[in-house]
Amino acid sequence: MKKRVLVLLGRYFPKASANTICTQNVLDLLPKDNYNVDIICYDDGLKTDTNYRVIKLSRGLLHSFEYKLEMKNGKCVSLLKNVVKTILKLQQLPFLFVWPWTDPIFTSKVYNTAKHLYSKHKYDYVLAIHMPLSSIIVGNKLKRIYPDMQFIPVFWDSLSGGVPISLFSLEWNTRKKLKWEQKLLSNADKIVVMESSRSHHKKYSSRYDYYSRFIFLDIPLLVCHNYERYNSPYRKEKTNIVFCGTANSPLRNIEFFAKLAKYVNKIDDSIVFYIIGKCNCTDLFDSSNIVYLKEVPHDKLSPYIACSDILLNFGVKTPAAISGKIFEYMGYAKPIISTYSIDDEACLPYLKKYPNALLLNENDTDFEKQAEILIDYAHDAITKKIEVEEIKRIFKNNMPESFISAVFGEDT
Repeated sequence: MKKRVLVLLGRYFPKASANTICTQNVLDLLPKDNYNVDIICYDDGLKTDTNYRVIKLSRGLLHSFEYKLEMKNGKCVSLLKNVVKTILKLQQLPFLFVWPWTDPIFTSKVYNTAKHLYSKHKYDYVLAIHMPLSSIIVGNKLKRIYPDMQFIPVFWDSLSGGVPISLFSLEWNTRKKLKWEQKLLSNADKIVVMESSRSHHKKYSSRYDYYSRFIFLDIPLLVCHNYERYNSPYRKEKTNIVFCGTANSPLRNIEFFAKLAKYVNKIDDSIVFYIIGKCNCTDLFDSSNIVYLKEVPHDKLSPYIACSDILLNFGVKTPAAISGKIFEYMGYAKPIISTYSIDDEACLPYLKKYPNALLLNENDTDFEKQAEILIDYAHDAITKKIEVEEIKRIFKNNMPESFISAVFGEDT
């Protein structure tokens, strides 16, 4: 008899977050003969093409309006987007005492829908994907009334070790989120957290009983591509260095990159940087060798990654947070340039093992020297072939198969 899996998450395809992509990589490799999968997610007004049953639930009129504005452009639209974002942030203020839970109405919708589905399908597993926190809250409540069901919270992004809100201190953020972990993880059967947050949880969680049910895994974004030939969107006579993702400040030091690009352009104008995705500081891109392209849907990104010469990653400032983008990059067997600002950044151990990567320290402000290092690396890196089998061997734990084996075990 097939096992039944209920997945609770935020946004789903076609407008996928990194968390969604991780989850989808796992679901794609679950044996279809052994599992039926249902998904409850945000209703963003977009049509989803999938073989799974997907139930989309509204987050309210304001969020629905925000989603409609996403693919529209213009000065008036930009103003409207900012107004909507401001109102949504103000709406969160009354929830500071239960931060980071800010959506009780949506949580109630998910819970009632999940209960209704369970009455029909008797799920064997509920995978509750953190972000939103409502997924974990609903999974916890379902486990209380259906104890035979396996409740598996999945933290692709750390909760207590994640990026703090800037209004309050790091200590305040950590304390609030730890209280939620203590409340919600006590009845979990398995708790999936990322290897990058191991030291954080050893420090803060090891005293609690649920720590024994932690499974430390690597983020399952390494899917090696036998990609087809695409028509390149880039100029063939240039060396094209490409970033795909979210390039927002202050989470990432975009100012460092913009200055570095200027110095590169002075020395070697054959190198062009493409920034593809969200960015809240495009005014910094005033050098002629930086090309900004607005966000491309994830299912249409492959040509941009596959046709690049080198892929670019910007470091983050939170030790327990890892940029999953690097593993997507590795799946294309491309050279990688990554910046970093802290010595314990979670990406560094992985990039140091990667066969063809350059690490640039953002604290070194000798931009002329840094530019020369980047240029020398770029011209050398594109001449070297990276073997896919070597990547698979080194980063076996970043492949979705490892997650499936650890979480579903004999059921697969």
